Amino acid sequence: MSSDIINHQTMKVNQIHRRKKVLLSMLRQNSGLLYSSRRFGISPKFKLRDQEGEFAKVFPQLKTNPEAFYEYLGMSEKTFTLILNGIQDKITRRSIRKPISPEEQLFACIRYLVQGVSHRVSEQQLRIAHQTISGIVAR
Repeated sequence: MSSDIINHQTMKVNQIHRRKKVLLSMLRQNSGLLYSSRRFGISPKFKLRDQEGEFAKVFPQLKTNPEAFYEYLGMSEKTFTLILNGIQDKITRRSIRKPISPEEQLFACIRYLVQGVSHRVSEQQLRIAHQTISGIVAR
């Protein structure tokens, strides 16, 4: 008698597991919500970094105005260049995609340290993913 109850309970549990598997399978096929693949390698907003990013727009202007450079980054252009020359080999990336230049990485890091804005805000202004900014600052 007790073995019949155990067998019946086991059958019910197996039946529930099968139903869950079928439902999950249907959800994956129809909705694309579960484990959806990335739609693109690089988000379109980040592809425009070279034209619309803060580094591309602001840095050339800062280089022509030493006072603005110091006010924006908290150091002179000479100091920036000395730091860049010291760390350039360590932060240069080799990638299939176009990597972020060491100069732009240093700009993003110093900007974060001086202005203290969040990585999410920097993401919108610099057109660099917040995860990437976090990695740059951590290095």
